[in-house]
Amino acid sequence: MTATGLGRVLEGTLAAASIQAVVFDLSGVLTTGLREALGSLLDACGVDDGNHRDRLLSLWGSLYIEASLGRLDPDELWLRLSQRAESSRWPVGREETEFLSRICLREPAMPETLANLKQRYVLGLLTNHVGRWARSLLQRLKLTTFFEVVVISSEIGARKPDAVTYLRTCELLNVSPHCAVYVADEEEDLVGCEAAGMFPVFIPGEDRHSGVGLPIRNVSDLLNWL
Repeated sequence: MTATGLGRVLEGTLAAASIQAVVFDLSGVLTTGLREALGSLLDACGVDDGNHRDRLLSLWGSLYIEASLGRLDPDELWLRLSQRAESSRWPVGREETEFLSRICLREPAMPETLANLKQRYVLGLLTNHVGRWARSLLQRLKLTTFFEVVVISSEIGARKPDAVTYLRTCELLNVSPHCAVYVADEEEDLVGCEAAGMFPVFIPGEDRHSGVGLPIRNVSDLLNWL
């Protein structure tokens, strides 16, 4: 079956469902990505040696996983990264501010899209993220008020695709997983949400393609069929 055919089948399935809630990932779905922001920070600091850059990205990735599970304080993450940066332009003490400033809305009209969806559905957020970063972004980008529930991996000690993350979100929203849509940009997250009973919707981001979920190009596309 072609991707278009699969999309039509999934769209028909969704249309027949009793959807009550729409849950979103944050990075790569509502906002631009974390890795993209770090790359921009490294560019600004003049870190252009390929091997050194790759080592920093790898180190950040492993530290970020620990921080997103609540096992590592984000201040310690930036300290360890700065010790390895080897750049005279590294913004010591300002890394987090500089990093977060490079993250923006994925779509300029995102607030309007969420406002329209909120008129018909309860909205939630489920994200593998560092709590302090996620809440700062939600506030700066004026997204906080759209969500009845915000579930962040570092605050519950579990990351997607662990089933507990999806089930906890639905429980807090007071909806059955079978009545909830989850929008994400990584296939493994959609595999997890589907296993938990939620309806998966894929938007290209961290992964460019997914064999799971109804494919859309933009969050605003949800307004066409939800």
